[in-house]
Amino acid sequence: MDLHDLNKVILALPKPQEREGLMTKTLKIPYVNLEEEELRLALAIRLLEEGKVSLGKAAEIGGLSERFFAELLLKKGISPVGFEDIDLEKESQNA
Repeated sequence: MDLHDLNKVILALPKPQEREGLMTKTLKIPYVNLEEEELRLALAIRLLEEGKVSLGKAAEIGGLSERFFAELLLKKGISPVGFEDIDLEKESQNA
């Protein structure tokens, strides 16, 4: 497969050093029958699940409000809150 067979997808992701600015990344991927919004949402969910971004940042990447994004995650059976880093033993002692 050569470059002519690839579909370019442009995703605007915030730069860490520029809170208000946008950084443009161009990804060359095989053609998939998805709209840009669907790809952005899939990326946002994956980054959130991997702990790479916060809920708010994932919502921003997905182009949704934080509340709507959290509700969408719940409908998909994905927790919008990560608990894996919480020490339950320590938390129960502090309760």
